[in-house]
Amino acid sequence: MCSEPFGNLRLKSTTEVSINIFGIGSARTVPGVWRALQAIGATATAAIVNDAIAAVGRTLPWCDVEARREALEALPEAVRDELEIFTQAFFRYPNDLTTLLYQYVSKHRDEIGAPADFYDAGQQ
Repeated sequence: MCSEPFGNLRLKSTTEVSINIFGIGSARTVPGVWRALQAIGATATAAIVNDAIAAVGRTLPWCDVEARREALEALPEAVRDELEIFTQAFFRYPNDLTTLLYQYVSKHRDEIGAPADFYDAGQQ
């Protein structure tokens, strides 16, 4: 795996943009996004991301931008249609990512080095 930051918890709309997001340099982090979503409790969103990754192929060369772009350009129309379905499902926001991420950071502030003045949602 190339890198797995929590900061890459976004997908883009439309099939072409979905394919493009998988093709950009930072897409090397896509496989780690599933684990990040699971960690913060966004299980429904994680399932959508997992299904999208499975649709394009788990062996997609995530760390090689050019090879990944070539593989994505060669996807059959049926897979592109699947990606559109996953994109639409993602943008129905089955989980409140902002709240879940905030709660995760509040709970794990020491592990991830959150600043001492990070607001703790449980105190209000």
